[in-house]
Amino acid sequence: MLLDFTNDPMMVQKHSVESDEDEIVGKEVLLDHKGEGSVSEYDSTSSDEEVLSQPSECDIKTVEISEQTTASEHEIREVWSHNLYQEFMEICHLVQKYPFIAMDTEFPGIVAKPIGNFSTMDEYKYQLVKCNVDLLKLIQLGITLFDGSGNLPKGVCTWQFNFKFNLAEDLYAEDSIDLLQNSGLEFEKHSNFGIEPADFAEMLLGSGLVLMDNVTWLTFHSAYDFGYLLSQLTCQSLPESESEFLETLKIYFPNLYDIKYLMLSTDNLMGGLQRVANKLKVKRIGSQHQAGSDSLLTGQVFFKVYEKYFSHGLDDVKYSGQICGFNSTMPADSTALSDRSKEVDESICAELEDLHSSMVSPMRDQ
Repeated sequence: MLLDFTNDPMMVQKHSVESDEDEIVGKEVLLDHKGEGSVSEYDSTSSDEEVLSQPSECDIKTVEISEQTTASEHEIREVWSHNLYQEFMEICHLVQKYPFIAMDTEFPGIVAKPIGNFSTMDEYKYQLVKCNVDLLKLIQLGITLFDGSGNLPKGVCTWQFNFKFNLAEDLYAEDSIDLLQNSGLEFEKHSNFGIEPADFAEMLLGSGLVLMDNVTWLTFHSAYDFGYLLSQLTCQSLPESESEFLETLKIYFPNLYDIKYLMLSTDNLMGGLQRVANKLKVKRIGSQHQAGSDSLLTGQVFFKVYEKYFSHGLDDVKYSGQICGFNSTMPADSTALSDRSKEVDESICAELEDLHSSMVSPMRDQ
């Protein structure tokens, strides 16, 4: 796949979304205990050289004006049950010109582990995803639309879908909920005004975002993201095997790229989404650990990675449909690349061992 980086006739100027928030906050999506591991796509470490440079005093005023203008041009729209139909109509209209969809989710952590004998670590990792996705509910899903040059629609470019979730009834890992609350999620609103999964699935299936060969999904370390999304779309438990899951995923999402997987073919990109964004000097708009902001950052990082490392084009056979740390198929261009993939697997194994040694209670004390 070769992306179009020529001037888009519909977008004379390419906009770069920035924000005033330069603070780097590590993200543990699943469990946030110090010393505990998680299968999070974010990490909590960053070196001084990765922190975004601050503007000089003479540039501060110009930067502030630029960021205020950008923020007004590109907005994150909150979607609840009352405006679900209205916002999907707008998305249906825009996706024809902006067919690249960056996606991120927020979910209630990990509350269970699979039991039994597993022939490979890949099989175990899939069963870990399956048993938790089957038990839990999606809390938030964010999508951001881009065109083939990485341009965003003016006005609303990101939609943050807030699903029905009740802390008194639904399963969750306590630290994950604490993290999301500290990041600004209001669970009382989720309980009262949240979107019903079946309503969302019905709208998504007819939106032109899925089951379409001309639409491309962009993600970062997305096993859980696509697990929850596929569960929403099918209203069923995930398939029994990883191969069945990937076959079904291919039907609904014919074209997808996982940035974490692409990073295996680079020589200097490592760590979580925020760390990679810092290295590439991509600034965030909105709050970290919220699906809308994370999806926007995911898309911007993808186009930066593409421009810097894959401007010659992406090999669809090698990269499309591949999810990092989830299946055993890895690009094998060099010994160094094989070592990088081995490091990823070893890191995930260590995280899982830490996680299982101190499992968080699935529900708060009643």
